[in-house]
Amino acid sequence: MSWKPRLAALGIGLLLAPVLAEVAVRAVGVEADWLADLAYFNSVDPEVHQVSDDLDLVFELKPDSTESYRAPDGQQREDEHAWWSDPRVVTVNALGHRDPPRTPAKAEGTFRIACMGGSNTYGAAVSNELTWPAALEAELNAALARPAEAWNLGVSAYVTRQKLGMARRALERYEPDLLLFQMSNTGPRNVLLQGPEATLTAFRRDPRLYRETLLYGPEGPAFWFDKTTLGRVFVMFKNRRVRVDESGKYGRPMVELDGRAERLAEREFKAFLEEVDVPVVVLYPAEGGSAAWLEAVDVPLIDLSAQKDVPDTPDGRHLHPGAEVYRWYGRRIAQYLIGSGCVTSGGCTPHRSWWRQIEFGSVPQTDTAFPPAGSSSTSTTVQPPGGGQSPGAVAPGE
Repeated sequence: MSWKPRLAALGIGLLLAPVLAEVAVRAVGVEADWLADLAYFNSVDPEVHQVSDDLDLVFELKPDSTESYRAPDGQQREDEHAWWSDPRVVTVNALGHRDPPRTPAKAEGTFRIACMGGSNTYGAAVSNELTWPAALEAELNAALARPAEAWNLGVSAYVTRQKLGMARRALERYEPDLLLFQMSNTGPRNVLLQGPEATLTAFRRDPRLYRETLLYGPEGPAFWFDKTTLGRVFVMFKNRRVRVDESGKYGRPMVELDGRAERLAEREFKAFLEEVDVPVVVLYPAEGGSAAWLEAVDVPLIDLSAQKDVPDTPDGRHLHPGAEVYRWYGRRIAQYLIGSGCVTSGGCTPHRSWWRQIEFGSVPQTDTAFPPAGSSSTSTTVQPPGGGQSPGAVAPGE
């Protein structure tokens, strides 16, 4: 045989090899199986969750659903089950939120707060009426001369991109007067824990999830990664290796992944602030703070972790506290919002120095109990609440 046919056969073989490899990895289903090892999941209350049509959200609560949960016994029992509502009843209204029945149209004179967050806002350990948005609504209505609503738009495991997606939904549909973001979760977006094939479907619906979840892939569009299963499986193979490595050979991949996700969150949150004309407030739960970049964003911050009077109970600084701690949340958040003028003067004081200088007592009973920023009133102090300590470490999850 001459060299030309041999060269042609070699060329055909080289062309067919990746095609055959692509067919093989698709037939074996390795992409779905490996994604199930690498993706981030939400497994909380699966009966009341569903896949979302909004790609930013990935998943959401299921409208008009309800489920009752009992605290487990034995090896499945965790610390938070000691203060669980038992049974813990989760009811989702027709709009898809863990709230009483609501109407998108806002009654005249009502001050409406949209509360975005993860499981701390959702209320992973309590029934609907015991979450901190419910407590906040009760405190505001007891203190103000106008009706107030605090909508619970929290969903377990939501990170910043998902919270921003929920905020945009609120702006489009619900006429909020204030956007309140509870921040703890960092890292890539979660998907619902529904099995390998459902995970693969979620990633293919929104290919951004691949880049959020996997290291070592291309930063921009790349045919070999975006269009071929073989390319993605190659990247997954390396991710699987580095995640089980204990030698330190590959550095700190999970820290790198989290940091990359937070750089994206920072860009998207700052861009969101530029596009909205509704006041935005950030909330740190009593457990501790969030990503460091939030400290440099010029937006009012309610830092519950810095308060001296955090309830001295086992759940006081837990991410998923019980009803009594959430009532404390409601009181403190109401004081911040009233003291800053958010619910009384039509706009929040933008400088967080004012928010750290309010002298706390009981929730004021009139709309004028706290002066606006710049007032000469002596009802403020130069010392930040709780001694002004920095927020705690980044929470591992919501």
